[in-house]
Amino acid sequence: MSSLLQVLLSLVGTALVLALAAQSLQEILKVMFALKGKARIDAIAGLIRESGKATGLSKAETDKIFDQIVERLRGLAQDGVRKDKVRLDWITPEKLKSLIKSASNDPTVASKLNQLSDRAIEWFDLSMAPVEERYRRRMRGWGVLTSAIVVLGLNADALTIVQQARMDPEFRARVDSATSVAQGLRKQAQAVADSFKVAGSDSLKQALGHRSDSLNLAVLNVARSTIGSGAFLGSPANWRLRDFRWWIGIVASVLLVSLGAPFWHDLLETLFGLKNRMEAQAQQAASAVIRGE
Repeated sequence: MSSLLQVLLSLVGTALVLALAAQSLQEILKVMFALKGKARIDAIAGLIRESGKATGLSKAETDKIFDQIVERLRGLAQDGVRKDKVRLDWITPEKLKSLIKSASNDPTVASKLNQLSDRAIEWFDLSMAPVEERYRRRMRGWGVLTSAIVVLGLNADALTIVQQARMDPEFRARVDSATSVAQGLRKQAQAVADSFKVAGSDSLKQALGHRSDSLNLAVLNVARSTIGSGAFLGSPANWRLRDFRWWIGIVASVLLVSLGAPFWHDLLETLFGLKNRMEAQAQQAASAVIRGE
């Protein structure tokens, strides 16, 4: 029973490390392509367009206002890694109202901008509320993609991992070490995410963003050290493309990793609890034998 539990711990630990690596890669891609920003910008574009209609502005006028808001956001350090993207992770109704009012210095349109901003604030929740749901649906697809990239890059064939977990003590020790590091990195990443929610200044958010980026790279390096035979986003030299069994293992790994790091973390904690209880029972039994009970 204990040997089976050790194998399970190695499997779940490997899955956790790979899932964290996929999650970290996903965070990097989110920044590169400003995925969340795009969803928010699209919502703001629709909000301004409809608010403009309601206040009697033409499409050309509302498009001009929207373009000016986007340029202002880029000027306020909300530009993405790519020049054509805007990294807009958060915006409040009050911030949007201020941006709309500052879209033009022409006093003749000031009243229209005030009307537009008031209507935009009134409809803000209707426009922005569905963004998170659409974003989550989109990120599920990205989650499968990043899982596939990590699994293929590390050549993390599930069937081979099972065999190594059963037969190779060195692999199990490497997984145990990597799991401990990965759990520590996950706690740091969660602390960074929590700090984002309460951060009160743009400078603090930027500093936390840099910290988050370094944690993502650290997790990827931990995953690379765990699966020593992988190419890690390199050449497919170790891929066995003509081996049907290898493909089964790769597909299984992608599906398992795409379940996400929280799932594997919770399962790992459950298995650790079971292991601790079994060890405690074994110690009690050994003590009873020694006492001659």
